[in-house]
Amino acid sequence: MPRRSIRRRCRRGRAGCWRRSPPACWRWRARRWRRRGARRSRRARGRCRTGSTCRRSRGWQRVPVAAHASWSPWHPGADHQLFGRYADAQGEAVDMALAAFAGQGEGRKLAAFGTGALRQADRWIRIADLPEIDGGRAMRIVAQEKDGTTVERVVVTWYRVGDTLTGDDATVKYATMKDRLAGGTQTAVALHLSAIATPGQDAVAAIRRLRASLGPLDRAIDGIVARAY
Repeated sequence: MPRRSIRRRCRRGRAGCWRRSPPACWRWRARRWRRRGARRSRRARGRCRTGSTCRRSRGWQRVPVAAHASWSPWHPGADHQLFGRYADAQGEAVDMALAAFAGQGEGRKLAAFGTGALRQADRWIRIADLPEIDGGRAMRIVAQEKDGTTVERVVVTWYRVGDTLTGDDATVKYATMKDRLAGGTQTAVALHLSAIATPGQDAVAAIRRLRASLGPLDRAIDGIVARAY
């Protein structure tokens, strides 16, 4: 068959093009998916908005963030980032950080190497992995303050891609690929809960209490970030 005829059949996207010229049709379909995803991502970026989490955290209220043992996740390229500290009636505090991507692409991906709860060459160092908390990946990290004292934190991470909620990086990549093949917007969210471990505070228990106050986590994340699927 002449090359011009093959090209014409691929542009039409008919089932016959898979039999006649699979490589050419696959390339055409891949370009179409990328263009469709880019358009939806641009539309989603304009509609993606953040809201208050205070009303969703029953029994917790927003408090100022102290400079002691400061920590924040690293999500370069995120369209929206939130960070706040919440305390309960007993005075135990938990930091909540959220990063929302209206669309993923080169240089702006969820769960990419060197991003997330820790960054490359960070002053915080992971010393141990902890049991999962409601499917979220938990770790214990330490850092040294300017006065030479060592501080310790517990960080728990959840990722939301499409309808998938997970703490596993490999699952995030699979969900991202699934969303891309389905022509989705590549909208993705990372949620981190972190607490300082001190002699008077059980960081894991405090995180569990704040996590429980949020209710179903998928709905809580969708309520914080209005996704534009």
